Formats: sequence, structure tokens, C-alpha cells
Amino acid sequence: MSSARIATARARARAGVLGGVALISFLAAFTTGALADWTATAPPTAIGAELASVDGRAGAVRWQTRLAADASEQAAAAASVLDREVAAHGATWARSVASAAVAVGGAAATADASGLVLLADPDLPERAELVAGDWGAGAAEGALQAGAAERLGVTVGDVLAVGDDAAPVTVTGLWQAADPTDPAWFGDPFAAAGAEGDAVGPLLVDESVLAEVPAAVFARWTATVPPGRADLDALRALGASIPDVAPALQDDPAMGDTGIAEAGDLDSTLARLLVAAAAARAISPLPLALAAIAAVAALWRLAALLAESRRGETVLLRARGATANRLAASTAAEAVWASLPAAAVGALLAEALLGFVRPGEPRASTAAWAAAGAVVAVAVALLAGVARRGARRPLVRGAGDEPGRAARGGAIGGTVLLVALAGLALWRLLSLGSPLVVGRDGVNVDPLAASAPVLVLLALALVALVLSRPAGAVAARAAARRPRLSPALPMRRLARAPELYAAATLTTVIGVASLTLAAALAGAWHATDARAAALRTGGDVRVELAGRALVTGADPLASAAPFADLAGVDADMPALRTEVRVGSDARELVAVDAASLAAITGDLPGTAQAAGLASAAEEPGGIPLPEGAGRLAVDVTVAAVSAAPGEIAVSAWLLGPHGAATVLDLGGVPLAAGGGKLSAALPSAPGLTLIGIEARRPNVEGAGDPRVTVVGVQVDGSPLADAPTGDIELSARTPSGRVVAATVDGPVPVVLDAGLAAAILADPGDEFDFRIVAGGSEVHALVIATAPALPGGGAILADLGATQAAAFGAGGGVPEHAERWLASESPEQVADTLDREQPLPLSASTRTDASTEGVVGPAVDALAWGAAGAVAFAIAAFAALVAAIGRSRAGELAVLRALGMPARAQGRSRFAELAVAAVGAIAGGLVVGLGVAALVVPVLARAAVPGARETLLVSGGGEWAWLLGAVVVTALLALGVAAASAATTAARARHAVRHGEEAS
Repeated sequence: MSSARIATARARARAGVLGGVALISFLAAFTTGALADWTATAPPTAIGAELASVDGRAGAVRWQTRLAADASEQAAAAASVLDREVAAHGATWARSVASAAVAVGGAAATADASGLVLLADPDLPERAELVAGDWGAGAAEGALQAGAAERLGVTVGDVLAVGDDAAPVTVTGLWQAADPTDPAWFGDPFAAAGAEGDAVGPLLVDESVLAEVPAAVFARWTATVPPGRADLDALRALGASIPDVAPALQDDPAMGDTGIAEAGDLDSTLARLLVAAAAARAISPLPLALAAIAAVAALWRLAALLAESRRGETVLLRARGATANRLAASTAAEAVWASLPAAAVGALLAEALLGFVRPGEPRASTAAWAAAGAVVAVAVALLAGVARRGARRPLVRGAGDEPGRAARGGAIGGTVLLVALAGLALWRLLSLGSPLVVGRDGVNVDPLAASAPVLVLLALALVALVLSRPAGAVAARAAARRPRLSPALPMRRLARAPELYAAATLTTVIGVASLTLAAALAGAWHATDARAAALRTGGDVRVELAGRALVTGADPLASAAPFADLAGVDADMPALRTEVRVGSDARELVAVDAASLAAITGDLPGTAQAAGLASAAEEPGGIPLPEGAGRLAVDVTVAAVSAAPGEIAVSAWLLGPHGAATVLDLGGVPLAAGGGKLSAALPSAPGLTLIGIEARRPNVEGAGDPRVTVVGVQVDGSPLADAPTGDIELSARTPSGRVVAATVDGPVPVVLDAGLAAAILADPGDEFDFRIVAGGSEVHALVIATAPALPGGGAILADLGATQAAAFGAGGGVPEHAERWLASESPEQVADTLDREQPLPLSASTRTDASTEGVVGPAVDALAWGAAGAVAFAIAAFAALVAAIGRSRAGELAVLRALGMPARAQGRSRFAELAVAAVGAIAGGLVVGLGVAALVVPVLARAAVPGARETLLVSGGGEWAWLLGAVVVTALLALGVAAASAATTAARARHAVRHGEEAS
């Protein structure tokens, strides 16, 4: 018989085992290919989607300076820097020129507007749509924002007199932004609503018009990231380059000498997303490694089964001159024929499934095919290697995977080495506190720390395998006390031949432990991510209001809840988020209405501690005005050095129902009048509080240094008790002054986050100072509590009213609240409505927007799928074990029957043996998985949520429901295989007795 015919006959005789190899190859290629492709493409795609969804300043960075005399040279210099530092890394930039508000007349002469903003932006038509007319051309034509046109009362064809020289510009068109939240607009309130305060615009004109405007004119360069799948390396380089742009622009003389102002949060957004991508990279190898290890163990079991089933023919062929290398080559050819088509089909199916489940997402097909190639290579190497080993030692007693003393010693040594390596990796992970490290090129994955979960799981799995021998011996001794052959016989078999079960047991432990680790990590990460996102957002919806900095006049939002009546909104509260300095450290202050906070944030960390702010803030909050009060009056006297023309402007500062500050203009007292009574109608709102009176000197020649005395305050004609009174000294150096309500004095009660409290060594009852950067007010604070984290994500939480009253009392600028926190049962719907309708210039976001689900989620989900693949390989290894046991023990069936053990009892004995092995391995996997989870999940979950601290971790948050289901399914499958083996054993035992021999 020819060699080819012999090889074909050998393959046909073992078609079942080779079919198992094909099945494992298919599953391995499908699982690892899908995981490799998915984990490679999901994070860049998700980051691209995240960048496309961010609004306003969060998705852009802008550099601004005065327009130079030589504008073209300035533009060329900036283009050189931006092309090198920004465009080279995949971002786009655009130049525009804008003016401060200029006088406007002509058709808008009667409009109630302080001025008109002019804009030259050649790219604007790409981001806007015409409502009427056309874009115009030349210096005498311009297109006006539709909201500004409505406020000015002009339409297409009207002529505006722009600037002090009344240059005529014909309005040729009206336009509106296609998407006011597009980062290219940079959160511009003019683009969204056509106005900011009393100024309106913009009027899109030719740049030559701005060169002649008698007002401040600014050149602006705005950089954004284009939509689409993100290039993580390019984004990392862009994030590193953004801080270098302003110094590079400043160093070029062509940019002028007025300095470069940088604004925007694109670099912060990139940093957050790149940390999430690094966390995904740290987790992504885990499912691949676990699935690959389980697949190798299953193929090893099948290779051993194939070698054992060919023991007799291998001896015969060796006796007839076949070499071990030739037999190994023949087996390698069989492995290629079995694994190559199956792996190819697995890779194709993986790609097809990913294309169906995630349509439109770019595929990393190379990764899937590389995984399939690796599966084939491993299958060929294992089958050929085991076959060669069996051919070189054809007379060794025992089953195909029973090692000799040398092999057993090598296995023990390898286990010790792996345990040592796992300990080193675990030490590295825990000492770093994360698998991520920060280097010069950003956040990277530490390979040793990232490998800790897999190494620890493998080490504990091997320890469990080693412990299975003494555990089996204990079970055998316990069973031996029973008088009958069963259960002593199956337990003794387990105790005496643990090597026979090694591959199947190890694979099952790895698979179940992987499931347990995946469930623990998924639960802890989801809970931690949700909590961190909720803390960053504050409310269910966070509305960021554009164009708000300092309180300078009447603020309608201070006494109203603009979104309370919107469908789906349950509560609406103002919030102030601003930078403060504690010593030289920059921190973030979040100030809210402490009494209403719980209705917005629920049970978020820090909410309970913040409840104390409401009662503590009653004293320094100002003087409450009577409910229903309609008018406020102030008596003042003025002592002026001269009778120069002009008036002393007097205003009252109020806090609205939620503590937001506003200014009530009371009018003016002529310098020469010596005093008078000024009054104004109060805003129609409940819960108003007076915090002080402000007087402002007129900016006229000869005004001198007047002294203003606030004599008294009346509400609806009745004197206000404890009203702020006193002298205000004014001068050219200090043109404004205040008298402050006595109740404003005193420290502002605050809650500190644990990190800041530890940094400044502050405990409840301690006092410290911080400076509000916007406005420069120095605030004295009293710590009433500390918390692991605070709503809003800041380091300091304070009552809004107390904070604004303290800033007013300190004499600095009072920061204006620029956020509204909304409580809603349907936050996504509310946010979409706000972004679409833009009732105010705003950007709305939800807790989902602050989550890293899109970037890290695929890696966490992949771990569960990789664990499922490992379980599938475990079941295959268990089936191969059953086949090996059935063949190796065929000779004992008739003997046991002759000793009086019925066929059915033999089947039950086989079932008991296999069931105990399977259930023991599953239980061991659960123990190993829980142990690994306890060691590494807190670190991984924290690392997977950018900015999360250990205090945000949710303990016991595993997704145990689906784990229980998966374990039950695994147990049922294993017991099903055991039951099938038991039925086959009983049938063969009956046949052996009837015919006097065992079936082979």
C-alpha cells in the first residue's frame, strides 16, 4: 500500500478526532478573530463618534489676538505654526476675524441694542444655511444672523450704518447656524441666538470692512477634529502639540505684540478619551489571551487523544521502518487539512458577524486573518509534536497525556515559575495602582502590570489543578468507607489518574474563572463609570450656557427656572463651576443651591454631606426680602468735591430663589444733587435676598472723589431691618464701591473632596482661604464636611448664594452661573430638544455623554465573549476526555460485569466520575475567578474610568445574574456529556457480556 493510501486510511479511521480538531479550529478562529478585530476597531471608532458628538468649546481650541496692521503676514505666520502643530496631526483649523460691538444705525437706528458685531469668516457658509437672500459680496454687502435681524428689526435689502463713520452695508441675506453646537462655532452665543447681552450679530462681511472699524478687531484661529474613525496616535500627538501652539505664535513678530489668548477644552477632551482608549488597550488582550490558552488546552487534549488512539498502529508502523519525523509530518498534514478550512470559515464568519452587528464600522480584517493563521499554526504544531513524542516512545504505559517523572517535574517547575511571574506582575499592578503609566508621549500600557490578570488567573488555575490530586485522595478515602463498589470505584479512579483529567480540568477552571472575572469587572466598571459620569454631569442633564462670565447687570436667569416647564424636566437649578486657587494649586469650585441639591443629584456621593450647607449657609446669605415685595427703594446722600455733570449710578445686588446673583438698577443721583431716593421694581420671583448696594462714579472730567452714603433701604415703603448702610468712597482709581449686608460677613461653609482635604490637611471645623480666578475675589471658607467625591466633580462644593454673597462682599467680580442642572426621567430626549431648539445659547449633555461606555465598553464586553469561548473549548476538551476514557477502559467492562456490577451500575459509576470531575472543575473555576477578581478588579475598574478615584468604586457590583446563568449552562453541558458517556458505557457493558468481549 502506498504512503498516500496509508495516510488517507489513517485519517479516515480517526475522522472523529480530526473532526474535533476542525471544530476547535473553527471556534478558535471565530472567537479570536472576532475579538482581535472588535477590540482593535471599536475604541478608535467610538472616540471618533465621541469627538463628533461633543459640543462647543469642549470639541475645539481657539487662539486669538488683535488683528495686525499687516493682516496677510499675520495670517501666513499663523498658518505656518498651525499647519505644523495642528494640521499635521489630523486636525483642521479655520481663521476668522471678528470685531467688538460697534455702533449701528440706518435701518436699525431705533433698535434696543448696544452694538453690532462684525465677522469675516469665509468658511461660515459651510456651517450655516440661508433663511432669506444670499451671502453677498464686496465691502458694501453683508449677511446678518436671523436672530440679530429680528432684534434689530431689519430684513433683506435694508441698509445698516456701521461704526462711528456710519459706513453703509446692505443686508443681502439672513442666515442661521446649521448646528449651533458644532465645535467650529466654539459655543458662540451670537451664532446660536444672534445676541449676547445687549450686543447683536454677527453681520458677515468682507474682511476689508473690519480693517476700517473703529473698534477692537480680533483674528481667531479655531482648531477642531474632523469626524470619522479616530487615529489614536495622531490624536495623542495633537494633544501634546496644543500647548505648544500659543508660545510658537507668540514668538513670531508677525503676530503682533498684544499677546495670544488660548481658550477651549479640546485638549482636556482628548486627554479624557485617550486615557479611556489606553484603558481599553490594557483590557483588550485579556479575552484574547484567555480564549487562546483555553483553545490550546483543548487542542492539546485532542492531540493526546489522537496519539493514544493510534498507539497500536504507531508501534506497527515504527516496526516496519517509519520514522518519528515521518509520522509527525503525516499528522501535520492531517492537521492542516482539518484546521485550515475550518479556521478560514471561522474568520470569514467572524468578519461577517461583526459587519452585521456593527455596520458602517471599519474592519481590521488583517487581525482576524492573523488570528486564524495562528490557530492553524498552533494546531499543526500541537498535533505533530504530540504525534512525534508518541512515536519516539511508543511503548510508554498509560494514556496519551500521562507524563513521566521528568515531565511531571517539569510541570511542577513551570507552575512555580508561573506563580512567581504572576506575583511579580500583580505586585507591579498594585504598586502602580493601574495598568496605565504616564510618560512623555502620554498615557501608555505597562505590559507587566497589564498581564497580571491573565498570569494570576493561570497561576491560580494551575494551583487548583495541583490541589486536585490531594482533594481526589480525600474524596476516595471518604468514599471507601461505603460498603459498595460505587462510589468508591469512581472516586478512586479520580484520585489515581489526575493526569488523565489535567487538560479538561485546567480548561474548565480557566473558562469558568474567566466568566467570573468578566462578570465582576463588567459590574464594577459599569457601576463606577455610571457613578463617575453622574458626578461629572451633576444633574440628569447639564446645560452649559454660552457667553457668561461675571455678573454685570440684570440676569433674568437668576430669578427664573428657564427649563422647568420643558417636557420631561422635573427640576431646574443653577450651578456655578469655576476655577479657584487654593494657595498656588488650581482647583474647581462647584456652587449650587444646597437646599435643592438632593432633588437633582439623588444619592450621589457628597449629596448627604452637602445637606449641611443649607442650614450653615443661612447666616451669610444676605437679608431675605418679604414675599411678594414689589419695589425696592434706597436713600443716598452724595458728598461731591465739585458740581461736575454726571450721575452716581446706584444698584442693588440680589440673590434669586436658588442663590444666583443679579443686579437691580436703581437709577442715578446727579453729583450736584447731594442725594435722593432711588427705587425700582423687584423681579417677580419668590425668595429674593438683598446682599448689598453698589455705587459707581461717572467717568467724566472733574467728577473728583465723591462719597456716597447709603442711609436706608425700604421695601414697598417700609424700612428694611438690618439693611446695608454706610459710606462708599469713590475715585478715579476705585470707580465703584459697595456696602454689604452684615449677614454676608463670615466664612463660607464648604464640603471638600477627600483629595483636597488630604492635600491641605483640612478637617471639619478648619478654615482656609481660596481665590476665585474669575473676578479675583478672596473667599474665607469653613470646612463643614469632607466626602469621597462631590456632585459636579469639583474639589470644593459650596452653596451658590453664600458663594456669590461672599464674592460680592470681598469687593471683586461676582462669577455668573453658567450651568443649569436638570432632573429628568428622559434626559436624552430633553437634551436633544434643548440642542435642537436652542431657547438660549446653550449646549446640553447627559450622563451618557460623560460616560466612557463607547470606548471602554467593547473591551469589557469582549472579556465576557472571550470567557464564553474559553468555556466552549472546555466543553470540547471534556468531550475529548470522555472519548479517551471510553477507549482506554474498554477492557474493564466485562471484568466489572463478571464481578457482579450490572451494566446500568457501570454507567452510573462513569457518570459519577465525570460529574464529580466537571462540577469540581467548575467550582474551582468560580473560586479562582473570585480570587482574581478580588485582587485585580478594583484596579482595572478604576483605570477604565478616566479621573475615577478608589473612593468611587462600587463594591460587590458584579453582574452575577448572567454569570449564574452561564455557569448553569456550562454545568448542564458538561453533565450532558457525562450522561452520554454513561449511556454509552452501559450499552457497551451489556454488549460485552452478551458476546463475551468488549466492544472496541
